[in-house]
Amino acid sequence: MVNHLQANTLSDEELEYEIGESVRILEEKTGKKIKHFAFPYGGRNEVGLRQIEIAGRFGFSTIVTTRQTNVFKGHLNYMDRLPRIRLANNDMTRFLLYFYGIEPAFRNRFKRIVKD
Repeated sequence: MVNHLQANTLSDEELEYEIGESVRILEEKTGKKIKHFAFPYGGRNEVGLRQIEIAGRFGFSTIVTTRQTNVFKGHLNYMDRLPRIRLANNDMTRFLLYFYGIEPAFRNRFKRIVKD
């Protein structure tokens, strides 16, 4: 999004503008179609069905949230709300805990979180 705002604080029109303008700028700069989108703040409280539906209007192949869980086969049906790994400070230990699915598994008490 152009201004890196929380999607749940924006009206439908504002959110459409933020996503659309960011796509326009990136496509202009790269000369390539933008196929993927990541919400800057994509937790359960910031991104719901309204925000996913609006982002989906742009025809992205995938939309990524900041929900922290492992990726499961069931996500094939929900490519518009994929989790992503959040890392900071080049922390290799934390990266490995996420890479092997250990930290998200503990965080979610070993429940498979696919659609939420």
